[in-house]
Amino acid sequence: MNDQISQQLIGRRIKSIREESGLTQEELGKKIGYSAMGISYFEKGLRKIKTGDIEKIAQILNKPVNFFLQPLIGYTSEPSNDVSGVMFRRGSDDISDEEKVAEKEALKDFDQYIRSMTD
Repeated sequence: MNDQISQQLIGRRIKSIREESGLTQEELGKKIGYSAMGISYFEKGLRKIKTGDIEKIAQILNKPVNFFLQPLIGYTSEPSNDVSGVMFRRGSDDISDEEKVAEKEALKDFDQYIRSMTD
């Protein structure tokens, strides 16, 4: 994949938005089923983060999933008619079936990327 980002960059983005939201590591952890130490490991890039956990964090922090993944999969934060530029949206009724498929594919790509990383 082009422009892959590291676990550290994903972690820094999580930390930044968590702090902006006024949540502690413990509070975010409770919402997604991790300890404060688990969130700390995510934020420092010391633990691989699962696709499902990225989705949960994005929903809790009220950010699109791709905010945490850019430029990992080359998506932008702006919606686009081009499937390769789909903005991730949770709970939005205005998302088309094509966009839903694109989201699922992008999350699969991210999941494969995470699995391919060495510890």
